[in-house]
Amino acid sequence: MTAVRTVLLRSLLLWLLLELIAAAQVRRADETVLASWVRAAVAPVASAAEWLTTAGGDLREGLRDTARLAAEVGHLRGELDDAETRIRLLEEDRAALREALDVAVAMPELDTPSVVARVTWRDLAGGVMQVSAGRLEGVVRDTVVVAPGGVVGRVIRTAPHASWVELVTRATAAVAVRSADGGADALTVGAGNGTLRVDYLPRRSELLRGTELLTSGADGIYPPGLPVAQVTAVRESAGAFLEVTANPSAAIADTRVVRLLTGWPGRTERP
Repeated sequence: MTAVRTVLLRSLLLWLLLELIAAAQVRRADETVLASWVRAAVAPVASAAEWLTTAGGDLREGLRDTARLAAEVGHLRGELDDAETRIRLLEEDRAALREALDVAVAMPELDTPSVVARVTWRDLAGGVMQVSAGRLEGVVRDTVVVAPGGVVGRVIRTAPHASWVELVTRATAAVAVRSADGGADALTVGAGNGTLRVDYLPRRSELLRGTELLTSGADGIYPPGLPVAQVTAVRESAGAFLEVTANPSAAIADTRVVRLLTGWPGRTERP
């Protein structure tokens, strides 16, 4: 059986060889039959190779386009971030200008020269704020500082373009006050935590929660009649005075612009 297979295989190979020889000798048009067979067999391979070459070129071009697109997206994202930052700054400036207008017309009863300045830094825990303007002419120590809501504090140090303000909430700050109806005189002292303590208020005083406290002018620094605080709690004590706490009338933590009362005669002229 193996011998028969061998004979058949050899016969098949011999037949193929004879066909190839014949095809190599027979011509059709300008080429032999064998050449046409080879060309027909190679054509799909050549087409596939050409397609792969074209596809590879397209892939490289696509990758380059993707890289350029990614770079453009990154550039546009950076421009968008810059635009959003500028918008936020413009919104801050607009809010500051609106507040500057509010503080400029706040307390119209104060017919005194003043300077409008922007808050540049604040330390609420330490009870200190820095304000600046193009020119802080006439600002000296003890210049009173107010916001639309009320008293912010007083200047404790000055420079040509900046001043440092002691807030009414600072632990060492004190303001002579009286109730809006004039029935009680006391002293607000900073509690150091953003609130105020109202000292020296006799137990007989009729002071209710929500009562507004105004400057009395007795300390010689603040002009009378400016809002300072609003009472938040009144408690009896074993001593001669009530235990009273209050919140400042001015929004010290949020205000962007303040007014420095340079014309108030109660300030000192010490640098």
